[in-house]
Amino acid sequence: LDLSWPNYGLIASVCSDQNGHSKCCRYINAVLAVSSAMYANTTGTLGVPAQFSDACIANISDTLVSKGILPTAASFCGLGIKIQVSYQCVGMTTIHEMLQSPNFSDVTRSCATTLSDDITCKRCLNSGLSYLRHLVGEQDNVTLNTCRDAAFVAFVRQGNISTVDTAGCFFSVQGLSSLQGLDI
Repeated sequence: LDLSWPNYGLIASVCSDQNGHSKCCRYINAVLAVSSAMYANTTGTLGVPAQFSDACIANISDTLVSKGILPTAASFCGLGIKIQVSYQCVGMTTIHEMLQSPNFSDVTRSCATTLSDDITCKRCLNSGLSYLRHLVGEQDNVTLNTCRDAAFVAFVRQGNISTVDTAGCFFSVQGLSSLQGLDI
């Protein structure tokens, strides 16, 4: 995964706040989801193949530490456990499968706009939650998070909207990219 683009200074600052663990984890999750979307551009898959997942997680953890993020952040966020890089979702492993799943078109309709204000962001998030509830039912949070990340990757790979701006809405993070005008 390409991990060269995030604003690591901001993420390190957020992750160093003892009261900001959940916000830190949202940033780390967003970085992985955006990087997975970049990877999906060339592969068409929803994340890293399962056989490379452990090596990828180790590389990500090392990268986070080398960029000034506390070594404990990966463990308290559940990197590799709760935050995954292999986004298999109820048997779907490709963007095409996710886009063809029942009711994904509702997410596309609700989210296919600039998500810069609270109203459009909440409409998109509510549509995504409804889609996920119908798709996975009453599953554990790991399954729900993995499928949310898969839906994010599939949605942004359709094009026409900013991946980083969409991540800001999906993961409630701002200033994610250190590169101005990045549209991955």
